[in-house]
Amino acid sequence: MRKAVIAFVAFCAALLLSSFLAAGIFSRAEEQSPTNDGAAKVIKHSSDTKYFYFDYPTAIYADGNGFTVADGAQAYAFDNSGAATALNGVFSGASFNNTEKFAPAGDLCVMLSNGELFAGNRSLGNYSDFTVLDGKLYAVHAATESIHEYALSALGVPAPDEDAETVERKEHYVAGRPLKITNDGKRIYLSVANRHLNDVFCFIPTESDLGTPAECIAATQEILSMCGKHDGGIVCLTRTGITSYSYENGRLFEKNTLTAYDTVSIAVSGNTVYGITDLNSVYKTENDFSNRTVILASAHDELGFYNANSGVASRKDFIAVADERNNRIQVLRNDGTHEIPNVVRPKAVAIDYTGNIYVAHSVGKISVYDGNTLLLKRQLDSEAPGQSLITDLKIDTNNNLYVLCSNRQLYRIKASADKTGSDEFVSIGTNVNTALTIAQLDDKIYVATTDNTIDSLDAEGNRNIEFSFGKDLHLKDFCTDHSNSFYLLFSDGKIRKFKDGKQTTVYENAGLIGAEKIVMNSVKLDKLGLEYGSLLFSDTAAHALKGLSGNNLGVNEGFQISDEMPSFEQENIDPDKLDEVSNSNDGIIFEVSDCYVYPRPAELNGLVFLPNGYKVIIPRFNPDEKFNFVIADCVEKISDKPIRGYVYTSLIKQQKPLEYGEPPASSCYPYKDGVGIYKYPSLDLNAAASLDRNTSLTLLAFVYTDSTYGYRDNYSNHKAQWYRVKYTDETLGEREGYITGDFISFFGETPDSRAVLPRYNATVVSKYGTAPHDKNAEGEFVPFAVLKPEFALQNLEKGARVEVVGSFDSSKEFTLVRYYCGEVDGTIEFYVKTDDLKYDGVNKVVVIAIVIIILTVILGAILIARMVYVKRTRRLNETKL
Repeated sequence: MRKAVIAFVAFCAALLLSSFLAAGIFSRAEEQSPTNDGAAKVIKHSSDTKYFYFDYPTAIYADGNGFTVADGAQAYAFDNSGAATALNGVFSGASFNNTEKFAPAGDLCVMLSNGELFAGNRSLGNYSDFTVLDGKLYAVHAATESIHEYALSALGVPAPDEDAETVERKEHYVAGRPLKITNDGKRIYLSVANRHLNDVFCFIPTESDLGTPAECIAATQEILSMCGKHDGGIVCLTRTGITSYSYENGRLFEKNTLTAYDTVSIAVSGNTVYGITDLNSVYKTENDFSNRTVILASAHDELGFYNANSGVASRKDFIAVADERNNRIQVLRNDGTHEIPNVVRPKAVAIDYTGNIYVAHSVGKISVYDGNTLLLKRQLDSEAPGQSLITDLKIDTNNNLYVLCSNRQLYRIKASADKTGSDEFVSIGTNVNTALTIAQLDDKIYVATTDNTIDSLDAEGNRNIEFSFGKDLHLKDFCTDHSNSFYLLFSDGKIRKFKDGKQTTVYENAGLIGAEKIVMNSVKLDKLGLEYGSLLFSDTAAHALKGLSGNNLGVNEGFQISDEMPSFEQENIDPDKLDEVSNSNDGIIFEVSDCYVYPRPAELNGLVFLPNGYKVIIPRFNPDEKFNFVIADCVEKISDKPIRGYVYTSLIKQQKPLEYGEPPASSCYPYKDGVGIYKYPSLDLNAAASLDRNTSLTLLAFVYTDSTYGYRDNYSNHKAQWYRVKYTDETLGEREGYITGDFISFFGETPDSRAVLPRYNATVVSKYGTAPHDKNAEGEFVPFAVLKPEFALQNLEKGARVEVVGSFDSSKEFTLVRYYCGEVDGTIEFYVKTDDLKYDGVNKVVVIAIVIIILTVILGAILIARMVYVKRTRRLNETKL
């Protein structure tokens, strides 16, 4: 025991010493704003970034002197020189393994590890979080919904025979289930569960009490950890990133947010936020999150140092880099850095509009990789003619692959990621230099020639000179933007912009002398600090990928970039007005390949990603347009309305609508009032009209099962069967629209036979609701709570609507009913107490009673008539005598 105590004291001394020595600010060279006088920003990696081979870093602590990282079975403190001090420590058999949080507290180190809280080498039991303020330790005990308060002075090294669990503490009970806790030096903040969200409360503790809680934030997203700020407020880590809040007038106000899906732990010191990523690197950012800088890169990140990174492409949601001498393709996404290994001398890359990666490698070979799995899909069976090296690849929206070779020939191949058979290289241009691009605006092909001109090429290879750029200039590469401006990269590091016959030098800096390729970034990568419209450079001399903000260079100048969905009015569509009957059988439901829906008919930041096979509504399909306007019920539910926007026509499958089934009958009718009829088959749209019960509807040629219906809150995983109908409106005349099968009946068939909603005809009226019952083996009625305790539905609330099966008999103790249960996604049958129901129709007992009364009256009349007849007969007989 004495040795353990000595080891612990030595650890604490080392930790305290390191907290004064550690600064850990291993900064790169200063990254200035991308102006004409500034340097291009290194996107991912820089040669002066420090590397440290962490095993499993899980927690970080920072103060004004530096930071310390808990990693595996030990911790490391970092100082300004870059030297790491290893801090070993074992507390009562528990080590730094799976450390969730730690912090120095006076002469102690408080640590939460595997759900167990330690103060020094004393175990305090199981807790979910802790914070230290004014000589006191506050620990969250979620099981008892309380906060335990310890005095640090009472938490010294326990005597050999002392029970560590008997240390004195105060218990403060809170309303709800407490989760995370922190302080800002004055106030204590506590997150409390609110279903799948969190509320945050603030306490101002006194010497004797924790203080009265005050709600600071209501129903925010799930908080994984919290850190207090010295100037008041907190910084929260959630599943999507980091949010900074300031404390003002008793409330917390959101100030800044950093998207950081990769962050697993954070710490705050002054105005600096430190984070550990799931790639085992450490970064820092200021309170306003204006710049995220990696200060300790992990061993995985070290692979990012390129060796002859000759090709780069940007599309969909990632960037692909051809790392030639490292024999790999590196893929940069928001979720981290990935690679395709063992690719022999990759020279050029291109990304098609479904996300497949085309790689030119070896001598004249082209292979295709899946952009998601990064697995090989196929290798083109033809090679570049004459054993030529391929120097560049580009793909247009019609999936034509353009191949530029070292022999100055330009070839076209009909690209296909899944095609088998011959891939023919068709020559469409000679006398071509080493530069090629596809116009963002109109898909036009442009090439740079040995005559120092930029020429456009048509489909047959006929060329037209667009402009010349001077014989004394050595062009490396060029690209275009959506306003049809050209950006030319020259060997002196300068970038010249050509627009409408004018040329302007928009950037000149020695930092781009080693750049070989330039592309306009067509994706937004928050993790890399890349915005849409940035210019990307593959810098082979710096072994890095670099970027410049397009705002300072006039990229897309005059072209409106918007993240807002286009309005229906822009497409001359009124979703709330039904069309006249067209008698046309042209379909409007199409399937798409993997694609983004864009807010403009251009490749911008996508509104939403649609997976392969997703069905969309295209009101007016035009196969000759580059883009088509679509309506899509959004699987990611980023909007309470359907997503409107544009998709590439080339990504619409088969270029024709889906074939629809013939309706099962010639007519139908709504079986209830208020049934909605829609302009398009989308429940996310408002109903364009409301139909009365038994309205006569004619079924037109259209039957469609809407799989996205399963994402509606009220019918989980249910599918809508849509029918196209026409009817006569009293004011507008004949109109056509779409209606779901849930609320219509075909003659001779009811919706119940199609497993949809019951025909509600009764209401639960008991103020306590009613419990579902079922029969056991003996035929006795038993509640679900006893018979089926695992079943989600245990009680129907007052006001719930059900369908009585058969006739309603109030004399029976139980009645069989049908009820649509969202927990099981369907209509189920069970018994409820009859007294708990109010039936809309006629009671069976009442019917029987009425029948009995009628029969009694008839029988009584017959008996009276009989008696009158008998008396009359007797009188007649007496008279005769």
